[in-house]
Amino acid sequence: MHYIGIYNHMNPKPKSIAQKVFDNKSIKNLITDLGIKTYNNLVRSSKGTLLSFIVNGEVKKMVGSPSKEWVDRNESDLIFFQEHIKETGKKHNFPDRIGKYTITQEANKLIDSLEYNDFYGFIEDGEWSILNRLGSNWSNWVAMLKKRDDMGHLESDDLESKVYEYFEQRPIKEFGIKHEESTAFNPTLSMAEYDIIYAFVVMAKEFKNDELDEIRDRIKKTTEKGEYNENEFIRFLGENGITNIKNFSSYGNLVDMTFQVDLMANINGGWVPIQVKSSEKSAFDSKIHKYDFGGVAIYPLPKKSDCGKWGYIDKRGKFAKHGSFDEDFLNVSCDSEND
Repeated sequence: MHYIGIYNHMNPKPKSIAQKVFDNKSIKNLITDLGIKTYNNLVRSSKGTLLSFIVNGEVKKMVGSPSKEWVDRNESDLIFFQEHIKETGKKHNFPDRIGKYTITQEANKLIDSLEYNDFYGFIEDGEWSILNRLGSNWSNWVAMLKKRDDMGHLESDDLESKVYEYFEQRPIKEFGIKHEESTAFNPTLSMAEYDIIYAFVVMAKEFKNDELDEIRDRIKKTTEKGEYNENEFIRFLGENGITNIKNFSSYGNLVDMTFQVDLMANINGGWVPIQVKSSEKSAFDSKIHKYDFGGVAIYPLPKKSDCGKWGYIDKRGKFAKHGSFDEDFLNVSCDSEND
């Protein structure tokens, strides 16, 4: 036992791919960006034709237009969002866009797309599916990438190269799809795109959805954890008299997906854009910080914290500001004398 202990100490268990990604902000952001592009390719381009099947003599489409209610709600949320943020005029890169745009310009482009019914997504049982959160769900892409790597399909050695290899476009014949079956689009696919298409094919043609269930369950796990924290934070705000809240966390909400804002709360006469995260590290890495509209990322503090229940990170200044949300936003005094 003595020697085993020394061996384990000198040879720690190698990190999993998921842990390596979680510990590497740039890789995690890379996977998220490539995942969003993959999702857009599947629902907004002609590649979506590969997600239409004939089942029992009827055409079953997995990609379709959302309901009018969804369109109206998103349009209203985008208008509210841009009317209540601080627009600096700084331009940013947005997924599936060529060039850079201000926050207002991007919001207007999304509103125009909604008005022209130019939005598509995964539809299940006639409803907007949770699978539309697929793009930015980096943990699901990592799980799928790991499966490919375990099967020896990724030839690269380092993690970043494996990521690029998984999302790289390649001739569709490598996936056993004949060219004449895909004349409607540029005949290339990535492993990431094919893995999603394959999951739908199995469900539609064989009435088995093990692959799709795994994808859905991974997204649900992340979503439910996020929803729990968001609900707890909203309850906390209410307990402290903050009830004027705009929530953007419905499935497929464009404010949430595009600008990383879960909600806005009217605090001390001003609207604060907020993204709720599960830890200080994820709050520090939140993409809300790259936009200059006055947003903050918040996270639950440890139960024994003397500075309230929620912490926040604000990167608008030269240096990131860490603090107690309770103290700095709600004027709740921290008990700094306790150990």
